[in-house]
Amino acid sequence: TVNFVGLEGYLIDSQTVIYGSEAVAPTAPIVEGYTFIEWSLNFTNITANTSINAIYQVNTYTITFETNGGVAIDPIANIEYNSTIDLPIPTKDGYVFMGWYYGEDINSGQFTSQSIVKDNLTLYARWAINAYAVTFDSNGGTAVESQVVEDNNKAIKPLDPTRVGYTFTGWYINGDEKWVFGGYDV
Repeated sequence: TVNFVGLEGYLIDSQTVIYGSEAVAPTAPIVEGYTFIEWSLNFTNITANTSINAIYQVNTYTITFETNGGVAIDPIANIEYNSTIDLPIPTKDGYVFMGWYYGEDINSGQFTSQSIVKDNLTLYARWAINAYAVTFDSNGGTAVESQVVEDNNKAIKPLDPTRVGYTFTGWYINGDEKWVFGGYDV
């Protein structure tokens, strides 16, 4: 008797073979994430009860990264099927990295370091523009509301504060450099 055994140890086929004859190889089962390589033994001259194992090789995959304007990142190759990987964190001036996604549109799912690799992938970086709080210290004058300004944009000149006995002369950065609204990007 010749038993052909699959990857997980299950019986694929069992054949009764005349002494000295050969068995007929069954079609190797398709196993997700693996490639059939060969049978473990030669089965052309069967002289005893024999178990022949299917030998599979785990598939490997490559992940490429589209940084969407960020610093380029090299692909990661030879990732075994059903594995997880440590994801690189890209950089982009003026932006905060929000994560890697399966596609570029807003509805694409996120791929994380807990996600399982089952195929070649291209992952897309998603970014949020940096935003900064601009606060105004009126130095004892009336309160001036702060502003949130996105990277490379300009703060809007607020109303001048008032303080009894003083004349407002302008806004200064670091105490000595006069701020020109419309002239400086945040």
